[in-house]
Amino acid sequence: MVITDPTRSPLLQCSARHTPAIASSQTPSKKKVHDYAVWAREALDLQGTDAQAALTAWQKLFGDEFAADEVKAAQASLVHSKSLQASTRMVPEQTAPDEEFIHDKATIERRYDARIDATIIGKYSRSLRKARVVPLGRELRFHLRTDVPEPYEVWWKVRNRGTASERACQLRGQIMRHGNVNRNLHKESTKYPGQHYIEAYVIRNGVVVASDHHEVRILP
Repeated sequence: MVITDPTRSPLLQCSARHTPAIASSQTPSKKKVHDYAVWAREALDLQGTDAQAALTAWQKLFGDEFAADEVKAAQASLVHSKSLQASTRMVPEQTAPDEEFIHDKATIERRYDARIDATIIGKYSRSLRKARVVPLGRELRFHLRTDVPEPYEVWWKVRNRGTASERACQLRGQIMRHGNVNRNLHKESTKYPGQHYIEAYVIRNGVVVASDHHEVRILP
């Protein structure tokens, strides 16, 4: 998930009884910036499912005076920022032979959030985001979470990169109108080393209203 630089947010102008995690006079350390990102992700994940918990999470960043209306504004800002970055990676540097692009398939008006949770399946399953890399010969499960109201569709795209995928004619890149398990669930195996990615697009009334991108780095 992409978040905006919290030190530039207009929400920093709100006052707080206690010192917020982010203050305009501070220069956050690398670790603190990571903490802020985690807190923002936590708050966004809770939004729409537990409003009070989401408010508490936002207050970690902006102090106790941070109000519910500002939570909505912050969420809208994050979704907009994500949309901007997604548009910059819409077309990769080199197009695969049969690759398809979402902007050729549907109108794009992102206004909700979506997140791909990737899990490395095994005796001790673990998050791919935390592991960062995965070896060959493993199974991956991708689960899309979203706050888009029903009804909606989920389209998936898997794009392989690298010499091994190219030699095997497996660069892929086609858009699938459902996951291979169910609408929000897709499984893959790690067969080719390289820096690959998977994307999910949430379609409502023929419009892309949310999407997410997840890098998949497979080691030789």
